[in-house]
Amino acid sequence: MSLLGQNDKDTVIRLQDHAPGFDNIAFPLPAIRTGSETNVGIPNFDGSGGSAHRHSIINLTVDTGSGNPGAVGIDYLANNQGVIRDVTIRSGDGEGYCGLLMTRYAPGPALVKRVRIEGFNTGIRLAQLECSMTLEHITLMGQSQIGIDLAKNVLNIRDLLSSNSVPVVSCRDNAQLTLVDGVFTGGAATHPAITNQAKLYLRNITSSGYGKIVAPLRGCGGEVPGGEGPTHLAEYVTQPVVSLFSSPPRALHLPVEETPEFHTNDFSQWANVIAFGATPNNNAKDDAAGIQAAIDSGKSVVYLPRGEYTVSRPLILRGAVRKFAGLHSYLGTNASFRGGALIRFEGGSAEACIVEHLRLNGGVEHASAQTLVLRHMEVLDGGYRNTISGTGRVFLEDIVARPILVNFPQALWARQLNPENGSVPLVENHGGAVWILGLKTEGPVTAIKTVEGFTEVLGALTYPTRPVPDQVPLLVNENGAVSFTWLVTQQEWPLYVRETRDGVTRNLRHQGSFHRGVPLYSGQADVLRLQRPRWDGLNRFAFEVSALPGKQCVIEMSEDLSHWQPLETNTATTLSFVFTDGRMHSASFRVYRARSVLFDR
Repeated sequence: MSLLGQNDKDTVIRLQDHAPGFDNIAFPLPAIRTGSETNVGIPNFDGSGGSAHRHSIINLTVDTGSGNPGAVGIDYLANNQGVIRDVTIRSGDGEGYCGLLMTRYAPGPALVKRVRIEGFNTGIRLAQLECSMTLEHITLMGQSQIGIDLAKNVLNIRDLLSSNSVPVVSCRDNAQLTLVDGVFTGGAATHPAITNQAKLYLRNITSSGYGKIVAPLRGCGGEVPGGEGPTHLAEYVTQPVVSLFSSPPRALHLPVEETPEFHTNDFSQWANVIAFGATPNNNAKDDAAGIQAAIDSGKSVVYLPRGEYTVSRPLILRGAVRKFAGLHSYLGTNASFRGGALIRFEGGSAEACIVEHLRLNGGVEHASAQTLVLRHMEVLDGGYRNTISGTGRVFLEDIVARPILVNFPQALWARQLNPENGSVPLVENHGGAVWILGLKTEGPVTAIKTVEGFTEVLGALTYPTRPVPDQVPLLVNENGAVSFTWLVTQQEWPLYVRETRDGVTRNLRHQGSFHRGVPLYSGQADVLRLQRPRWDGLNRFAFEVSALPGKQCVIEMSEDLSHWQPLETNTATTLSFVFTDGRMHSASFRVYRARSVLFDR
């Protein structure tokens, strides 16, 4: 189900004032409810279950009116892939049970992004053991009891703004909260901003007015005092940071970029694939020529009217295309298909291309230095991979895909990534920079493998579904710089981490103090890589240096491998920088190296 409005000002779904049945807070009723038709094959009258796939609510306002104290704005359930985006949920008189309710079995994984909740007793309620929710750019204001009530589940949040006197978050019942970039204003000195009886990882939090930023219950972490004026909390973990080798006792802090957006209401720039010969829901027809012709038409938006399409060859995204919109269509291969990935991104005149609302039965290949965005998608077979020329940025947002293969260095940002299950590592990072906000996996398979790259996971839920072999690690790190926060549900994972550094391998196994995972694991080797050497046409030699932001390194040159001359000292401000050598040298060959000066950020 998809509810799509023009925007949150012009599209309003409003509950009438004093609506019958919405007056009893003991029996709350929603203005909008999504759900699952079945719950493990059992008739399901309240809509709970794990088959609520792809429900989306975008670009609108839900208003619960006045005189409806038992009202819920949205009672939301989505599984594997689903989104509430660019939505305002408000109470006309400030009353109401909850703005966004997610307490039926089993909420998530799904994404809530750019959502504003005004009024209600509680802004957001999330419960159940699985399967995790990811929130980004959330605004809470005017709640009368609490901003967010979290129980049992895994909640991953980036950029939370709260304007309230009541507590911002209550975290309890073996839940896990990962929260980065929060600003809390208007707090009362008699209230803490966060009460905790579970696992917390907090970073970059500014609190004003609250007597305490964190008030732990039953020994769950340490207390953090607040104050009348702005008080900043840089980083906080409820338990000691866990490492197998010498590593900074903090997360990786990779730089974060926002997912590119594009939209135009100039419909002369929209190309309908049917107009170019594609025929939905006709499995005997090869739609490759029609879809490719639409892509090559010079239009900025190419769309597939709702239906099923099959092709015999890969589709090449190129030219002027800035958005390839599926409108919840299925795109797969037919019996004659020849080629590798179903979609190959080769770039063109647009800086970035967005692929959205598609179910793909085939993989996506990144073969461009330009930016690719995959959002609100299922990639049912083939996953994502880049090539040696696929060095452009990639953004994954609210997608089901496996495996995710960064085979060559590139920067990847993911929000609500669900690789599900498989037989090989679900995410592999070979020399790239991978940042994930909200990860969910299933099955007894390694979730992430990092080889000489940077990987930061902010909030993960792993659901083994069956016994895990004793020697299958959840996470693998080979000479990389990584940090993870995660939680295991239903059963434990015997081997959490296998890390190799400079030829030495160590294992982190489950133990009693790690109930359902650890709030933060840090395994940060001194990663420094030289890559992409090239001549620039002006008799100058250049190459790219990959390094963790804040790392200081010196570039050295030798003409005999015995004597090394320092050429330049540089402090990385992003994940890489380019060094150019235009000097004249006497030898017929020269060797360059990068050496770390200081590893402690």
